[in-house]
Amino acid sequence: MSLMLTAVSLAYRVPSSLAGRAPGVARPLAASSRSAARARAASASATATTAADRFITGQTGNNVTPYIANLVGRDLHKTADHPIGIIKQKIEDYFATIDGVKFEIADAMDPLVSAQQCFDDLLIPEDHPGRLPSDTYYVSRPGGREASSSEDLLLRTHTSAHQSTLMRKGYEAFLCTGDVYRRDEIDASHFPAFHQMEGVRLFDPALVGEGEMSREEWLASDGCKLVADDLKRTLEGLCDALFGPVEKRWIDECAPHAHPPGRAARGREGGVGQGRGEGGERSGTSLLQVLPLHRAILRARDLLQRRLDGGAGQRPSPPSPPSPPSPPPGPQ
Repeated sequence: MSLMLTAVSLAYRVPSSLAGRAPGVARPLAASSRSAARARAASASATATTAADRFITGQTGNNVTPYIANLVGRDLHKTADHPIGIIKQKIEDYFATIDGVKFEIADAMDPLVSAQQCFDDLLIPEDHPGRLPSDTYYVSRPGGREASSSEDLLLRTHTSAHQSTLMRKGYEAFLCTGDVYRRDEIDASHFPAFHQMEGVRLFDPALVGEGEMSREEWLASDGCKLVADDLKRTLEGLCDALFGPVEKRWIDECAPHAHPPGRAARGREGGVGQGRGEGGERSGTSLLQVLPLHRAILRARDLLQRRLDGGAGQRPSPPSPPSPPSPPPGPQ
């Protein structure tokens, strides 16, 4: 499953209770504020220099701008009182209640990744438009605009760039959160830096089917139904944990990389809307592909098994059969 978190913009104003205070009362606060502002500016300048050195390299294909480089490292998702940090913690708390599986937390992964991690390991072909410099911020792309390769270095375009790394480490269930970067034009609903959170769970092959399958075989299998049902049940439980008991439905949408193709929606005051502004709103969750990654997951499992068989340790116990999440507490 892929849980999308969008940044919230907040405007701060001076409280009216402070607006009429005498100048003598305000001066010490103003002096302190100026000192703090200078310290923040110095820290920001040092951080900006470091970011510029790392992401603005002048290498072939480098298209990261100073503005984008300065957005890296804010760690809004790790700031406890930031809206993104708050919703992240609520989601992690919910997944901690799911019986039979422990989701590891991965929220400090390096945003600088290779094309191998971001694209190839996810079976995204070299001619996919998402790999073009017009869509992605590259630190280096030796082949220039026309040629993409697994050695290209870039700012991650999704947190899925860390799936293969985490699975090779032996993680079989995890939540991955981080800032991601895409060359979007800024408008009311788009910004070139935003946050994603996704959950991944590997199932025991004995439950979902052994060996490689074609797309058609996988779609028709009992294992696919088992995973899809568990995924829906988990996301519906998440909606209840975040919003309280609400009416939910699944909206069919065309997503060639996802199965089942759909998006969760929640209603307000008993009604379920088609989108924002129509009596309800979508929950902001979407489905991670169960299909194209099937072979990639099997390949990662094989690599993990070979590594463990070579003496690196015992193989982790397979996850228990899927079970519904514990019911969330009722409204306070």
